[in-house]
Amino acid sequence: MRTRHTAASIRWARFRPLITDGGQTLYDSPVIVEYLDTLHDGRKLVPPTGDARFEAMRIAALGDGMMDAVILLYSELERRPKELHWDFWDNRMRNTVNRSLDALDGDAGSFNPDQPDIAQITAGCRRRLA
Repeated sequence: MRTRHTAASIRWARFRPLITDGGQTLYDSPVIVEYLDTLHDGRKLVPPTGDARFEAMRIAALGDGMMDAVILLYSELERRPKELHWDFWDNRMRNTVNRSLDALDGDAGSFNPDQPDIAQITAGCRRRLA
C-alpha cells in the first residue's frame, strides 16, 4: 500500500509540493522536474542519458546546495537574536554562497539558450546576498 504525504506531514519541506492529477504528492525540485518531463514528448528539461544528464544534474545540485546555505544564513541573521549570532557560521555560509555563485557563473558559459534545461533554470534562479 502506498502512503500519501501532505506538505504538513513532511517537516523538512521548505516549499509547496506538487500534487499530481492522480493525487500523488511530489516534493523536491529534481523530482518535480522529472515528473513534468513525463507529461510531454518535447525536449526534456533533464537530458535523458549520458554526460549531458549528469552535468545538468550536477549544476542543479550545486544550486540546491547554495540555496540551503542561503536559507541557513537567513535563519541566522533574521530569526536568531543578534547577541547569539555566530560570525564563524555567517562567514561560512556567505563563503559557500559566493563559491557556488562563482561555480555557476563558470558553468553558464556552456549554456545553450536555445535548449534550456534544469541547469540553466537553476543558474537563472540564483541571487546574490546584499
